Amino acid sequence: MNDIVKIKEELVSHSKIELPYTFEKEIHVKYLTLKMEDELFYRGGKFSCQRGNNIFLTNCGRKWSVPINYYDNNGDIIYTSTFFIKNKERTKECSVENKRKDEIIMAQQDLIKKLTKKLKDLEYQLMYADS
Repeated sequence: MNDIVKIKEELVSHSKIELPYTFEKEIHVKYLTLKMEDELFYRGGKFSCQRGNNIFLTNCGRKWSVPINYYDNNGDIIYTSTFFIKNKERTKECSVENKRKDEIIMAQQDLIKKLTKKLKDLEYQLMYADS
């Protein structure tokens, strides 16, 4: 598909993925890639796996690969495919990651409090010892 209006409709509530990216199994992936020198949009399929330069998708029992990069004869990248997933699916992943970050921050703040208390205790002991 190369009709920009239809592509925009297809991508409502979707986000572009920056690679490298860890896709969840079975997440639906839409993409833009080259076909015979034309950039075309595809409705995609469910993520199966990534091997090397290819992302493998499935749909109704059919499996295919989408090249991430296209190279010229010198090995230089001439085109990079663009991948999209639904916002809510990305939000779910982000919320899990944010929860993990919040837990780390809480643990670090607790450690800072303990170290600050210990430092104050040592300063008090030092002051008491000097007098």
